[in-house]
Amino acid sequence: MTMRSFLSLTGALSLFCVTAVYAAGQAKPAAAAAASPESITNGAALYKRQCVMCHGATGQGDGPAAKNLKGFTARSDQMVVFDVKMGQ
Repeated sequence: MTMRSFLSLTGALSLFCVTAVYAAGQAKPAAAAAASPESITNGAALYKRQCVMCHGATGQGDGPAAKNLKGFTARSDQMVVFDVKMGQ
C-alpha cells in the first residue's frame, strides 16, 4: 500500500468516525404539539397573512404573486418531499 493510499484511507475512516459520533450525539426532535382549535385558527390567520399571496388559498402555488416568481412552478406534495429528501 502506498503512502498516498494509506493517507486517503485514514482520512476517509476518520471522517466516517467523526460523522458517526456527531450524528449519535444529536438530540431527537421534539414531538409536534397536538392541534387545538386555537392553534388551527392561529395557523389559518398566519397562512392568510404570510403565505397565501404566493401559495394561494389552497396551497397549490397559484396565488396572485406566484406569477411573478420566475423558475418556480406549482408542485405536488410528493415532489416537494422528494426535493427536500434529495437536498434540492
